[in-house]
Amino acid sequence: MGRTNKLARGKVKRVFIIALLLVLSIYSGVSQLSSINGELRYQHQYQDAYSGGAFYKLIRKNPQFIFGTMGYILSPMIFSFDVRTNINLNYNNSSFAGVNSSFKQTIIGFYDLNVNALQRLPVRVSFSARDQQIKSSSQFSKFNVGFDDYRQQQQRIEFSTMNLKFLPATSFAYQRIRNWSDISLNRFNQLMQELTLNMSQSTQDASVSLSGSLSENYESFTNNRLRYLRFQMSGNKEFSANHRADISSEYYKFENTSMINANGIYNGTLFEKFRFNTNILARNANSQSASSTTLGLGQTIQFLQNENFNYSVSFNNQSTYDIYIQENNSYKQRTDNLAGSGTIQHMRSISDITFSNGISFGYAKQDSRLGQRSYNGGLTNSFQTTSGGYQINANQMFSMTRIKGYLGRDEINNLVNMMIGKTLPYQINSQTGIEFRNERRSNTNELFYKYQTIQLRQHLNTSIYIYSPFTVSVEGTMNWISNGVKGHMYGITANINSGRFFLQNLSMNYRLSRTYDIYYRRPYMEQTIEFTYNWRALAFQLRLQEFRFIDTRHDVWFSVTRPFNIGL
Repeated sequence: MGRTNKLARGKVKRVFIIALLLVLSIYSGVSQLSSINGELRYQHQYQDAYSGGAFYKLIRKNPQFIFGTMGYILSPMIFSFDVRTNINLNYNNSSFAGVNSSFKQTIIGFYDLNVNALQRLPVRVSFSARDQQIKSSSQFSKFNVGFDDYRQQQQRIEFSTMNLKFLPATSFAYQRIRNWSDISLNRFNQLMQELTLNMSQSTQDASVSLSGSLSENYESFTNNRLRYLRFQMSGNKEFSANHRADISSEYYKFENTSMINANGIYNGTLFEKFRFNTNILARNANSQSASSTTLGLGQTIQFLQNENFNYSVSFNNQSTYDIYIQENNSYKQRTDNLAGSGTIQHMRSISDITFSNGISFGYAKQDSRLGQRSYNGGLTNSFQTTSGGYQINANQMFSMTRIKGYLGRDEINNLVNMMIGKTLPYQINSQTGIEFRNERRSNTNELFYKYQTIQLRQHLNTSIYIYSPFTVSVEGTMNWISNGVKGHMYGITANINSGRFFLQNLSMNYRLSRTYDIYYRRPYMEQTIEFTYNWRALAFQLRLQEFRFIDTRHDVWFSVTRPFNIGL
């Protein structure tokens, strides 16, 4: 049977090649190859690490070659094609504590074909096909420990319509992916198929869209089959400039599990002062052992008194009914969630000063086997001004939360920060910031939790010219931490960039980051420098990296690329 299938596949390939040659010979007068293109690339990487008296080394080599052509028949708008072939080799050699290992992988892309037809007509067609083989082997201490060889084929065809009267814009696609291997220890034959449908229609004040997909994954050796079905629908309607409705729904089914979800939203404005937002939710999920139904309603009302004051109130009510089936018994559970919140906002501008204030409060209740109630309130303040070339921005946020019942606790959070910006002489941009953060929690499993930090931050950046243009930025931070472990942390970050680093086509980017970790009681350092250079048709890239923390690591990565494009 396997031999018969192979012979049949061979005949199909020969028929396809003969048909393609006939088409090219018949239409040789009207067909045209527009270009021959491709790329030759080589990547090399060296990496080492030293930790705990052991030395680790890794060398990666990756040559790649891509060759392809583009063309058309009659016209690029009627029938255009792009076909490529490629080979990708990966060689990895590593050693750790005197033990060597290696990995080799070969990826051969026999063809990668893309066809577009009838691009100017209301009905369009696109087709793509790919065939590649992947081989890999690995060794450990000169012993073969693994070998893999599998094939992958993929085809996709899509039909789409545009600008047809009385018909929505529609696309229909079919995709087929097959992976298989004949290795005795790792035999598999996996076939994945998918059908997708997308439809959409819009008018001046309304739109609707529908999408669906059906996919199947089948493995012939294990006779394992999985199917997945999904539909989505959404739409909106603007009744007037102040009233709009949106709806969306979704259904999916995977084996014995299914779910349907629907959501509706209404936004409206009355008398230019009141704004309404209504949200309705419905959801149902089913499986062999459980069933769940959720219904929810949310409402938000906002009142705009004037340009300085606005008020909002919102509430949300959601109920969930769960049924669990175990053997011949069933267990029912209902969960009700009720929440309400309100805010008062004030904003005002006086000359060059802008400030705002806010008050928020909320209540939430959950009725279930593990019930819970929560109360929260908060204050926010912000301040912005520009004076004497200084830009000042200050913010303060304070919140309190009390949770009763399951996992009850009290929380207090306070955050204050300020940022000052100024342009210094020689076009140096300066930003100075300070931040204070305090978090407290009690009545939890931690009994009492306190976290407090103070951070100072200074950032400088400028553009200079020293034989070449440079952009330089430096930033320093200092943190004082109180959280069981007390102490201070510092951080320094520097960036240097040059788009023309002494040579016309040479660019450079350097980054240095150094911090002190209060928990490990040691510094962490990372620095990276990267060069990019173009010389004629060659493109070079070089990246050097160094890490120092618990261990020491070095990384050198190099790449050279030679693309080509020959017009015909």
